[in-house]
Amino acid sequence: MPITKKQVNSLNKSKEILLVKEKNKILLTTEWAKRFPSEAGVCVFFEGGKIVYVGETGSIAKRMKNLIYTREHILRKKIALNHFSGLKGYEKGSNKYTVGIEAKINDFLINRIEFSYLLIDKDRKDLKKLVMKEYKPKYNS
Repeated sequence: MPITKKQVNSLNKSKEILLVKEKNKILLTTEWAKRFPSEAGVCVFFEGGKIVYVGETGSIAKRMKNLIYTREHILRKKIALNHFSGLKGYEKGSNKYTVGIEAKINDFLINRIEFSYLLIDKDRKDLKKLVMKEYKPKYNS
């Protein structure tokens, strides 16, 4: 079924809220991950103020917990590929890297990436597509 003009307007408003919302630092601890709501939503990750990844999830809390582990989050794998693939111990497609590479991924996330999220259940996949189409985040490709 095609999306209605009302839905497009609603998605555009949601996108605005998501993008101007206060950006959060990443801490990568289970205690940190537990602070998030378990509701569905869209997450946007920024590097240097630019959108580099967008994702949708059935649970913001679960998605933040998944960010701690390479085997659970594609963003970690994309960061490894783009920034650490030349290092010894990097293996493309791996679900876990050497301790040194995992530490570099953690450091990168903590020091260079910020994020915001918006609780949205209905139309969250459409909102993700809208943000991806407009901003073409490099880690989503």
